This record gives sequence, C-alpha cells and structure tokens, in this order.
Amino acid sequence: MANIKTILSTAIENHASDVHINVGIPPILRRNTELMDMDFPVVSDKDVEEMLKSMIEPDRLKEFAQKRDLDFSTSLEDGHRFRVNAHYQRETMAISFRVIPNEIPLIDDLHLPPIVKELTDLPRGLVLVTGHTGSGKSTTLAALIGLINTKYRKRIMTLEDPIEYAIENQKSMIEQREIGSDCP
Repeated sequence: MANIKTILSTAIENHASDVHINVGIPPILRRNTELMDMDFPVVSDKDVEEMLKSMIEPDRLKEFAQKRDLDFSTSLEDGHRFRVNAHYQRETMAISFRVIPNEIPLIDDLHLPPIVKELTDLPRGLVLVTGHTGSGKSTTLAALIGLINTKYRKRIMTLEDPIEYAIENQKSMIEQREIGSDCP
C-alpha cells in the first residue's frame, strides 16, 4: 500500500475535496460531489493502522483506541492541509480527509449578509457560529478572523477541534489552540 502522503498528494493533483480510507476497498476521492476509486491497492487493517501511526502521536492513538473516534489535522510538506476524522465502522478503522483550502477566503467572497461583516467591528464579546457539517462554519470564522487581523491590533484566541485554517499574524496576534493536543 502507498503511504498516506502519496495518497493525499494524488488527491490534491486530482482536485479532490475529500479522501476516504476504508478497509477492503481502494482509497476513494470525492471531486465535484462524485466518488471515484483511486488507483491504489485495496486497504487492509494494517494499512489504516500504519497511516494513523504516521500522522499522530502515541497518546492520540491511545485516545482513538478508547473513544473510537478522533478529529485532528495533518499537512503535506507542500503546505496542503487536511481535516481528518479517524473512526470505526463495522469493527474496522476508517479515515476521512477533507482538504482545507490554502487561502483564507475574503468575507465578501462568501456572500454573507452584511451584518456578519459588521461583527468584526464589535469591541468585545462572544460570537457563536453554528450549523451542520459542511455548512461553512470554519470558513466563515476564518474569514471573520482574517478581516479583524487586517484591521485591528487584537489578541484572538481560538479553540479548535482540529485547527483547520492556519492563520498568520498580521495586525493581530492569533493564538490557535487545538483541543486534544494544545489543551484538554
């Protein structure tokens, strides 16, 4: 079996949004809502275990063994990042990867109501962004933080599970903490 970095690099080359690793079938990528088999061998239990070992620390492996579900992020040497969910299905390990865009989107490109952009001008407070999986919560928050970061000198702390967009300091100081590795 190819290593996970090769599989993920191939997915990026094929403009995939997701990669799914399940025992008993080859890796599958999602592109434009369509699932497609990748040109790799059928995945075994041992393959999935080795993939996980190559991406996370031993203490996170123990957590996965106990909880049977784990969210984290990983990246390739070229900077491409992925949100990862390791889980069990039918008593076997499986892994799903979501490609995280390299660029933080601009708030205006998201076509949100104008009031959302105005949240960045609040002097203080707590803003909750909620919604179902895939509804754009992480993208919206990254765009809001990106806008604040270009306008104001603030200290912004995020608690994420996992960190998706890696946000660089501009005017603001950004502290991104990943639940499970940076904090409990």
